[in-house]
Amino acid sequence: MGERERAMTTETLEPTFWNGEPTPAERVVVRIADAPEFAHYWAREQGLVGTMRRAVKVSYGQQVFYLDDEDPDGCGWAKVTRGGGGPEYGHRNLSVDEGIPTVKGK
Repeated sequence: MGERERAMTTETLEPTFWNGEPTPAERVVVRIADAPEFAHYWAREQGLVGTMRRAVKVSYGQQVFYLDDEDPDGCGWAKVTRGGGGPEYGHRNLSVDEGIPTVKGK
């Protein structure tokens, strides 16, 4: 299996990218955690910490991170598909409660 095929999600077979490179990504539902290292963490300021939210899990190299997939201004899925994971599409990162399993979702 080639790099491009590995970067396609099994749910839609759409190629997914980060920084223009083929990268595995999938839609999930996560519980939002606080991010105390950020004084003005957007999810805390919107009262979302502890709630469940649609996200995109991106596995880029040795990193795994989550993008908000409910934000109309920077939808995570659009960023990793149509946007090629590049800066042209905005996004918002999510801190995730690692003690709660993620659930695959659309």
